[in-house]
Amino acid sequence: MKFTTLFSTALLAVAPALGCLETAGIINPVSGTQLQFAVAIDNGAVVCDSNLGWRIDQDHNFSVHCIPGYVYAFTPSGQQAWYSNGQQAWSFTQQVTFSGNVNVFSEERFGCGGQISTASEPIPIPAIKE
Repeated sequence: MKFTTLFSTALLAVAPALGCLETAGIINPVSGTQLQFAVAIDNGAVVCDSNLGWRIDQDHNFSVHCIPGYVYAFTPSGQQAWYSNGQQAWSFTQQVTFSGNVNVFSEERFGCGGQISTASEPIPIPAIKE
């Protein structure tokens, strides 16, 4: 086996890959900007979930509870977000729909290939509380 093949294989094993990131959330800006729900799913695994906790960070953004090494935060409107898998970090714009008294977002990025989650199930967004 050539050295270049071994070297390339080693790089693939070390380099983090983000094949599919799904994010969803519901924010109620009317009642003092309250987070009702938020989740980040990385390659089919739930890595951040507001049902486990969330806080307002030092920049007044929502920071969702994640498993160790992961970070998911977004602005009070939900439109700008930051995500890290512990190896790489990204910032992106989330498309927010204004529905009644709440802001709702649910989307996928980074190569999901049009499939929602590896189980081909949509992200279960709880009922909207207005």
